[in-house]
Amino acid sequence: MALVYYETGIQFLGPEGHSDYLNVFVTQSEEEARRAYGKDRRNYLARLTMDDDGSHTEFWNRETSCWEPHDATTE
Repeated sequence: MALVYYETGIQFLGPEGHSDYLNVFVTQSEEEARRAYGKDRRNYLARLTMDDDGSHTEFWNRETSCWEPHDATTE
């Protein structure tokens, strides 16, 4: 059985050129995460899925209104 977590917060470029995060909120409720995503200047919504095959992360794309896989090699 897969465990799914939703995370939202403010992502910004830190002084070293790496992503930093503020005001992060984590929940297992997609509805709760979406409500929080619309508040306090939060600019990302992620879905983290963990199962027997490992884990993967997807980010919500506001423009296309769909989940998109996160490619860790691009960061």
